[in-house]
Amino acid sequence: VVMNTDPDTKAPATADALSEIVSQHGDSLRELSERSPVLVVLLRHSGCTFCRRALGDIAKSRNLIESAGTSIALVHMSDEPSMADLCKRYGVDDLPRFSDPDRRLYEAFEVPRGSVWQVMGPQMWGTAVRSILGGHLPGIPQGDLRQMPGAVLLANGRIFKRYDHAGSGDRPDYVELAACSSEEGDCEA
Repeated sequence: VVMNTDPDTKAPATADALSEIVSQHGDSLRELSERSPVLVVLLRHSGCTFCRRALGDIAKSRNLIESAGTSIALVHMSDEPSMADLCKRYGVDDLPRFSDPDRRLYEAFEVPRGSVWQVMGPQMWGTAVRSILGGHLPGIPQGDLRQMPGAVLLANGRIFKRYDHAGSGDRPDYVELAACSSEEGDCEA
């Protein structure tokens, strides 16, 4: 698991996807990142217990993240109505959501597809059971079952920090990832 804090300097493919894919409110990630730093959470398929746990974690961390001046955006591979319903269950249905069934944002942010081992290997079983017992029951998959999750802190169209998942059940500290500090450079939009 890597928490990378080197600002991203490459951008052509990222720039296109950031500007072209819009949320349910009509905003692009580029536009959002020009208003304030944005914690972009790239979710696995909507039936995944870890996707649902991530939504629960975001709901719990939201006040701390937003009170520090960082907004939150969700990227998913589902159709918008299905994800709207799922997000409503977790109380995050007002957050900007980006439906990306073609995985352009995942590719732009270099969030890989996982191996079978990373996605459902034995090391994930215990984590999955704990997630399910925590109330995050799996559902019907919608999206690429091998797509890994990801999270990036984006400001002015540039990546300032990222969390690279080693396995589908990794659990990042979203509050830490969303925090801007002078040591990491100015990530204010």
